[in-house]
Amino acid sequence: MGLRRADQAWRRGAGTTTADGTQTVPVDPTPSLFSGDADYLSAAVALTFPDAAAAIGWETDGPIVSFKPPDDLLRRLNALPQSYLRQRNLAERLRLTDDVGRADQSLADAVDQRSASEETGTAWPEIHHLGPQHPVLEWIADKLLYRVGRDEAIAIACDVPDPVLLVSGVWSNKLGEPIASAWLAATVEDGLVTFEDMHSALANAGVRDRMVNPQWDGDIEDVRALVAPVVTAATGRLADDMQSQLTSVAARLDATRLRLDAWQTEARSVAADMKSEVHQRRRAQEIERTSRQMSALIADHTPADTPLVRIVGALLPSGRGAA
Repeated sequence: MGLRRADQAWRRGAGTTTADGTQTVPVDPTPSLFSGDADYLSAAVALTFPDAAAAIGWETDGPIVSFKPPDDLLRRLNALPQSYLRQRNLAERLRLTDDVGRADQSLADAVDQRSASEETGTAWPEIHHLGPQHPVLEWIADKLLYRVGRDEAIAIACDVPDPVLLVSGVWSNKLGEPIASAWLAATVEDGLVTFEDMHSALANAGVRDRMVNPQWDGDIEDVRALVAPVVTAATGRLADDMQSQLTSVAARLDATRLRLDAWQTEARSVAADMKSEVHQRRRAQEIERTSRQMSALIADHTPADTPLVRIVGALLPSGRGAA
């Protein structure tokens, strides 16, 4: 578990320590086409449920959204504390907000009511904070992804002179956990692939929330022909760009191997000095078991040989056959 936490800490960033000893972790802003998680959720629900009010009782009240969780979401919500599900009756109505101040106020109100009722109430907030890792966002993301078939990607007609392929590149460890990632926009001219940041490309092309995607009747085969060279070029690009991060992971794993070797040497020396042969054998078995577990963890956290490169979308010239 220590190795896993260390790897997670590396992915989050080294952080800084304040005067009172509190460690802060820097968080990069997440580029988005939406003003917040609630705005994204509202748009995704509208696309997934054409009549959301009838299907899931969808309602909005300022920064607060609420609805009756369908069965497939309820199964995910079972990961939440059962007392919260029961006391706030989340199976009937789920209230969410991405407004941190509003969520904090709801929590403070619940705590005050619990104190005033002499522990007969509940300290669980009525309005839950819709954070990036909330199961509702994972649920709606899966529903959106289900709409895109295998070997398919979303195409958007917009303000670009030539087709642009949107590329997701992820370098994972042997467990499939991401180590490093990149979002790129690729164009191909005379066989040469060039890249830019995906989010900048989307902004420059005028892609935004609530935009209309017009019909495009250009030759899609011309776009498909770009996929192979873009994937090949992106794989090489990621190998170069992510080398420093992969080297950092490898250095941490090498340091862990050295600590494991030192621990094995010391532990075996202590075991050899035990007077009881029974204790010696028992200790030797514990050392071998722990060594195998740690070696397996190190192997699992070793970077994969190649990155996973996917075409997640395409920007197409709107003037070419746009309705």
